[in-house]
Order: sequence, then structure tokens, then C-alpha cells
Amino acid sequence: MANVNARSIDEIQEFFWVMVNDCSCAAKQWAENDCGYTRRSYVRAVFAFIEGNTHRMKQLCIQFHESERCVALSKEELEKAAEVKFDEQGNKKIIKIPTLDNVKLSFSLFSKVFGRINSLDCSGSGWGELEKALEIRHRLTHPKSISYLELKSSDMETIEKAVEFYRDTTIAQISV
Repeated sequence: MANVNARSIDEIQEFFWVMVNDCSCAAKQWAENDCGYTRRSYVRAVFAFIEGNTHRMKQLCIQFHESERCVALSKEELEKAAEVKFDEQGNKKIIKIPTLDNVKLSFSLFSKVFGRINSLDCSGSGWGELEKALEIRHRLTHPKSISYLELKSSDMETIEKAVEFYRDTTIAQISV
């Protein structure tokens, strides 16, 4: 079990660092050519990282549960992790979990499955920056006018603080 656990942690760490590298490349492009496109590309890379890593953490928890290598997850936890709900007849319905709730869920499940202290602090300034960053991301991905696509320096500072918070919190969670 220890070897499987270590391999799984290695895999999630590899995924994590690939996504962090994407953010770094997008940040470099933004630094070299500061324009609307590179700013928006950076924000998209940041949220691809956050959402992709969150999903990967949950999938790893499901895999461990299914292989019976960890503390058992409840039916409700498994359904939330898989983003599905089964009705009384066994019909599956896809559910959408809001991004911030999904982040909380992934850290909670990961802590339970791997017997770690949950490193996610939802009461501090880092979480607040993540909440503000998500509003910026929503504005970019669902623009109602040209002004929705504009990113001020203060918006970019928020995004950078949010990704730093998420990155550092994830490192604390997945490091062995």
C-alpha cells in the first residue's frame, strides 16, 4: 500500500507541476507583452490549474476508495467527488459543484483519504483573494460587454495572490 500511495502522490504532484508550469509560461508571456490577450490568457491558465488540480485530487480519492486502500468514503462523499447524484431508482444525474465548494471538497476528501491535516484555510486573506479572483474569471468567461474583458492591474494582483494561495496550500497538502 505504501508504494501505491507514494506512486499516486507522485502522479498528482507531476500533474500539479505541469499545471504550475503552464501558469508560469502564461505569466512570462504576460510580462513580455502586457496586453489584454496575455492578461486574459494568464487568468485562464490560473483557473485551468485550480479547476484541473481540484478535479485530479478528487479523482485520486475516488480511486483509492474503490481500491479499498484508505478510509472508506460515504456514499454522499463519493457522489460529490464524482459530481453525480443517484435517485431512488438508481438513475444518475450530473451535478455541478461551484468552484469554491469544489476546492473545499477536494481538500477535505484528500485529507481524509490520505490521513493528512487539511491545509486549506478558508478564513484568511488568501481565501478572500481566491473568491475575488473567481469573480474576475467569471467576468472573463461570461462577458456581457467589452468592459468585462478588461483587466486592471488590481485585478491581476488579485489573480496572482489567489494562485499563490492555492499553489502554496496545495503544496502543503500533497507534499510527503
